[in-house]
Amino acid sequence: MDRIHFLNTNTSRVADSGATVASRGTIMGGSAAKNAAEKVRITLLEVGAEMTGDAVSDLDLLDNYLINIKTKKPLASFNELATACFNKGKPMVSHGWHHHQRPLGMKGRDKVKHISHLYMVPMLQKSR
Repeated sequence: MDRIHFLNTNTSRVADSGATVASRGTIMGGSAAKNAAEKVRITLLEVGAEMTGDAVSDLDLLDNYLINIKTKKPLASFNELATACFNKGKPMVSHGWHHHQRPLGMKGRDKVKHISHLYMVPMLQKSR
């Protein structure tokens, strides 16, 4: 997490999606962040599979390393993996969203389209 940079939404540039309250903000923003992180994770694992020759299903990310889940062996550091993504032109930026279902019994449309965007940019550690 220390290499993930979150860019906050500029509310003057997005559509009004309703009130911002603690529980709603947690569900909407948290779900959007999770959605974006899952997309970046897939990119990292796909590039890791290209680097190692292992199947994506055999790989995971743990403690700043790409590991083989069967052997628990570290295969590449996060920095090496992020550098490979950059060199291959693979985006390590994503946006996420959450579509909120209106609770049963509430009047109006069945689905409320509240969309939250979050851009995740893993920051590379500078070489020394």
